[in-house]
Amino acid sequence: MTEGDQVVEASGTKSSVSLVIPCKPEYVALGRLVAGSLGSGQGWPEEVIADLKVVVSETTSLFVASDETAPVAETTGAAEPPSAPLALDIDVGPLGWTLTVSRTQVMLEIAPESGLGLTYERALALTIVQALVDNWEKTDDPVLGTVLRVSKSLTDHAGAED
Repeated sequence: MTEGDQVVEASGTKSSVSLVIPCKPEYVALGRLVAGSLGSGQGWPEEVIADLKVVVSETTSLFVASDETAPVAETTGAAEPPSAPLALDIDVGPLGWTLTVSRTQVMLEIAPESGLGLTYERALALTIVQALVDNWEKTDDPVLGTVLRVSKSLTDHAGAED
């Protein structure tokens, strides 16, 4: 150890993974698996890892549901263009995690503040996510589509005031 080095009491190092998967329910498990593996690598308690996996499931389900509710195109005999993929960026560290989910050129119509225009499934997914994270934000971009970014700090909040 040299002069100026700091000692930090935290296990693990920061890890990041980016996944681009088909926007289909059967691929959501891949995102959960990767998130769980990253959390295990940090030495997090099983409860924290389970929460992260639930958040991955619920945020990605919002995008998968948008495909399921999209109107079916008329049959023209031509091959159907592939669905826009789902992008997941998972950043984990000893003190917390951030998950970013987006889908190119897909805008989600969710208004969590008012609850208006939400299906029961979307409202439930947003309620679950909000209960498990410290911060979340939704941004819309004409090229990137809707981007959901959620984060959770794993520092001890026991002494914090409400």
